Amino acid sequence: MNQEVENLVKNLEQTSEQLLELDIGTFEILKKIAKGGQGRAILAKQISTDSQVVIKEISCIDNHGNFVQKIKDFAEREIENHKKMDFQLIVKFIDSSFKDNKYYIIIEYCEKGSLGDMINEHFRKKERFEEEVIWDYLAQIALGVNYLHIQKVVHKDLNPNNIFLTDEGQIRIGDLGLSKMLDGGISFSPTLVGTMDYYVPEHIILGWYKYSGDVWQIGLIIYNLLTFKDAFHNPYERIALNSLLKLEKMKKHVRDHAQKLLQSESSENAKEYLRMIIEDIDRPLVVQQVNSQPLPHQNIPIDPKEVKFEIKNPYIAKRSKAQVGSHLDMITMLMEKNLYVTSLLPVIFQGDGVVRIEMKFEDPELTQEGKDRGCRWIGIVNADFDIPDSYYPGVNGESIGYSGSDGSIVHLNEKNKQCYLAAKQEEDKAVSKEAKEEANKKAKSIKFIDGNDKFENGEVVIAEINMPFNRQERTLHFFVKGKWQPVSIIGLPDSVKFIFQRRFEDQSVKIISMRSVPKSSVVYEPLEQNSHTDKGGIFDRLKSLFRPQVSSGGRKVIEW
Repeated sequence: MNQEVENLVKNLEQTSEQLLELDIGTFEILKKIAKGGQGRAILAKQISTDSQVVIKEISCIDNHGNFVQKIKDFAEREIENHKKMDFQLIVKFIDSSFKDNKYYIIIEYCEKGSLGDMINEHFRKKERFEEEVIWDYLAQIALGVNYLHIQKVVHKDLNPNNIFLTDEGQIRIGDLGLSKMLDGGISFSPTLVGTMDYYVPEHIILGWYKYSGDVWQIGLIIYNLLTFKDAFHNPYERIALNSLLKLEKMKKHVRDHAQKLLQSESSENAKEYLRMIIEDIDRPLVVQQVNSQPLPHQNIPIDPKEVKFEIKNPYIAKRSKAQVGSHLDMITMLMEKNLYVTSLLPVIFQGDGVVRIEMKFEDPELTQEGKDRGCRWIGIVNADFDIPDSYYPGVNGESIGYSGSDGSIVHLNEKNKQCYLAAKQEEDKAVSKEAKEEANKKAKSIKFIDGNDKFENGEVVIAEINMPFNRQERTLHFFVKGKWQPVSIIGLPDSVKFIFQRRFEDQSVKIISMRSVPKSSVVYEPLEQNSHTDKGGIFDRLKSLFRPQVSSGGRKVIEW
């Protein structure tokens, strides 16, 4: 009799272990899929729907029996990230529950396992993937990750074991636990986590992770698919994810998948994203959206608390707190430092619309002694570019600078730089004084683009950025003494920051205001009839549509 009771108890315990009772429903546990760290993944059947799901169980209790708040925060972040990712190429979030200090995250089950499983199977059978299959996977991964980036999410742990496959061969990007939502006040994620073989070089060296890190990991995945080996190559050569979408061999796959997804997507945000991809795929220039707001864009007000200078070295410069009626933020030089550039947050992403900033450069020594020490620079920089310790705005193709001392604009992109260096070589080789002067004049005209007015200490200077989704239509304009300056910039990168340069002790820059505005202050009107019908593309149309509003010279347009 005792044996019968023991068997009954044992059967009841087994039945209890096979059923998971949560406040969101009952689940029959089918098998354990994976285990590691503080959790495990379980294949289960949801009783109410009779469908298979994956349950990620994350325990908030460590090995010593202590509750760990960081683990709970980690789980909650994954849940929040997953809820926002309503897109077919992302593993579907179903529900979540918290019970007995454990989080249970219910997600879509992918029948064919992970891409890592498939790679191992092909390696075991010594079967290479067909090229078209790899292009197909790459197109889907790029579409999915690009969608994450539009939502201002970096995944941070893309690897074959986090890419899953359905019975139909469609990929699903999963494991968003490490992913990080980026807002306008931060352009990188500062935590060092992820799968070791897929660590991003700048993440290890600098301690932060940017959007480009996901692209690095996509490259490693594709290399793995092609060779069944881990890849190590030049860590500093990266292409933009949207450039990847537009590779000639990728276009058809991307377009086909986007059109199929458009037919079955329910999310309006996802549909708009797919329409944009289909419309943009054949355009010559790249469009990579990095905007978390629903499409199409709506101007989002900038929180004044987010406006702040990024101080690299507190011994060189200091910030001053905002003062009502004076400034949102202020930077003051504590010592003389040549080629010292400071950037300003928030980052401005494509899709953020029109952003207008007002600033004032000040120098107390000018007031006391009446002399101008100069060094008044404002510019913008590609937000993905790490500004060196010695730098000035416009010295390379990653930034543009406007000098208040002489009104010149500097943007030495690769093409201009080669022309400039060639002119300097001419100067070095010149024998006569006249030839040297002519070559020097030529070099300066390449490096320094004249046309804008000077601006003095104490004068309010305005810069206005227009950041639509289409790169060809992104513009930067300057205003001095209320006048629109003749030199404008078009074709800005996907995300930018304002940068400033001062040199001498006590020189300062005040940010008076920074705000999103409904529309640009600049009005485009044709200089002559039918100028908008030229066949040179939108860059040429924009050049012809700028209407000068100042008397000093003609209008000039610089292509980034």
